[in-house]
Amino acid sequence: MSILTGAKNRDDSKSGYRTRLIPLILVTLTALTLLVVNYYATKILSASRGAVHGATKFAKGLKDASISLALYMDTKDPAYWKTFQEEMQVPRGYLIYRIALNNKDEKGMEKGIVMSKGIRKEWDDYLWLYQTFRNSAIMKKAVKQWDYGNGLTIKLTSLGNIIHHNLITNTLNNQKKISYGQQIMRLNQMFSREEEIYAGNYSGFNEKIISYLFMVNLIMALIIISSVAAIYRLMQLKDKIQEKDDIKSKFMSIASHELKTPITSMKASLQIINRITTKLNNAEQLSPFIFNANKQISRLADLVNNLLDITRIEAGQLKLDRKKFKLEDMIYDTVEQVFQANASHQISIEGNGAAEVYADKNRIEQVLINLLSNAIKYSPANNKIVVKLEKVDGEHKISVIDHGIGIPSPKAERIFDRFYRIHEISDQFQGLGLGLYISSEIVKRHGGKIGVQSKINQGSSFWFTIPPINSVEEYHPD
Repeated sequence: MSILTGAKNRDDSKSGYRTRLIPLILVTLTALTLLVVNYYATKILSASRGAVHGATKFAKGLKDASISLALYMDTKDPAYWKTFQEEMQVPRGYLIYRIALNNKDEKGMEKGIVMSKGIRKEWDDYLWLYQTFRNSAIMKKAVKQWDYGNGLTIKLTSLGNIIHHNLITNTLNNQKKISYGQQIMRLNQMFSREEEIYAGNYSGFNEKIISYLFMVNLIMALIIISSVAAIYRLMQLKDKIQEKDDIKSKFMSIASHELKTPITSMKASLQIINRITTKLNNAEQLSPFIFNANKQISRLADLVNNLLDITRIEAGQLKLDRKKFKLEDMIYDTVEQVFQANASHQISIEGNGAAEVYADKNRIEQVLINLLSNAIKYSPANNKIVVKLEKVDGEHKISVIDHGIGIPSPKAERIFDRFYRIHEISDQFQGLGLGLYISSEIVKRHGGKIGVQSKINQGSSFWFTIPPINSVEEYHPD
């Protein structure tokens, strides 16, 4: 199994960030949905109002034309015939537009718009409404009313032509006059009813849209309120956690500094005692105790240094003293240093080359020492360890390979987490689970990656990379 951490993988702050991000995304999506819904609802309502306005103009044109036709029949004044023709332009325009719309004839639709003296935006909105909802029950009903209205337009036009022909041929008698008058009256009543039905259909449609819009807005508002409340609660929780973390970090910082002073004093005292005992008889009897005391103090000093590093990392104050140095020389020096302290294991070095890097030598040594110390600690039954230096994808890669107990696959995913220790082996081996976390932070701040490949009872290969010198200028997190 291979685990890689180049940034702060599996860090608690990331999960907290994701938790806060979910309600933020929800609020954003809800707000966008509200904008879209309200935009289209407004467009639908505007188109519906335009349709009702058009129906009113259509019916008014027919009624005005029927009145002019009745006056023309009574007075025989040609001016009323001319007025009738002009007033029929609007209904005829609607008739032409509706026929052209059914036939998808754009030129015919344009001619109808011009004749009806309609407002371009209203017609565009109405066209969108028709195309969008043409299969809906309300639109099918409206189309049926169109056909009925078209029939009324044709009837009034035909009746007007008949009356005009009778007048110019002097064939209009009283009986015909009464019949035509009754037809004009019936048509006028039909026009009014047509207007009421058409307006009623769209009014009902508008009421449904408004009710749906209200429900959608209410639901979306509740989602936004709930999300904002969740964000607020999360922020409060974050502040409490942050306050606890600050107290803990402050305690660790103070405790670490307070411990460092007596540790330094004890080490100095032991060194003095060691010098004195070398001049005394039977000094060999005291040497093991002094050696053991030095060893325990060194362990305590390492712990304090780790706690200080944790404090610096959390405060964002882990600074790097970058300098150019030869990576191979640093590896040999570090391996020699670790071997002197742990002669029980054989450490071999593979790979060569005078690779030069621009990094904090002490911090890189700290990472390598930590990986070597872990390899020694967790491979008690196999004393062979390999340090491998190679170049992969333009980066310098250092691997520490052991043949020890290995790491269970599910556990390896969290091995670089702060304070994380594998439960199954925590009683067998000492430690606080800080070394790998600190190492991953050091590597990350160099712009590198760190990871592990491991199999249970077969060993582990911990590795990290350092960018080449020409790319370091592009990455300066410190």
